[in-house]
Amino acid sequence: MRMLLYSWYYQGELSYPMPVERLLLAQQPLSHPSDGSRLIAELLHNKSEWLTGIASPTIVAFSIDYEIEAEYWERRHIQMFSATGEYLGEDVGPRRFFGRASETLRYQCGDVVTCLTRGATIELRQGKILGVPFPPERVEKIAADPYTATPDDSDDTYAVYFDDSGDFSHDHLPECYILGRVLV
Repeated sequence: MRMLLYSWYYQGELSYPMPVERLLLAQQPLSHPSDGSRLIAELLHNKSEWLTGIASPTIVAFSIDYEIEAEYWERRHIQMFSATGEYLGEDVGPRRFFGRASETLRYQCGDVVTCLTRGATIELRQGKILGVPFPPERVEKIAADPYTATPDDSDDTYAVYFDDSGDFSHDHLPECYILGRVLV
């Protein structure tokens, strides 16, 4: 299994939503996940040859993508980190979801957060959390109903709503794509 390091960065003044460029920082596999933090630190403190022609990038997050063998194409394993190397969690799937106790959630309904969306273009956005992953009791009820699908990793997400000048949209994000609360 190979590990590849990616970072998301933007240039210029910060405003929301902002398209975030995805930059492959390491052309070779990483030998250990901690190498990601080291390479990001080098990037932030030393203008590396990778960044020739890119003026003043601001790294917002980075990920380590574990390449899975071809016969397991439906699986993914992505570890997410803040720009400072703080571990934010994993995006792993597909897998069965058994619920999460409220005390284990980093964020609650009503929190205003900064996050990375997972659409065709990755954007740095601010939004409000209006839904959190179900607790185990709720998941048990859902799983017991023969007319519903078995809860999986897509149910282990936060519903984050965005208001971009009156144009409401939302995304369902794993916890690791939420970079932190916004102080309002």
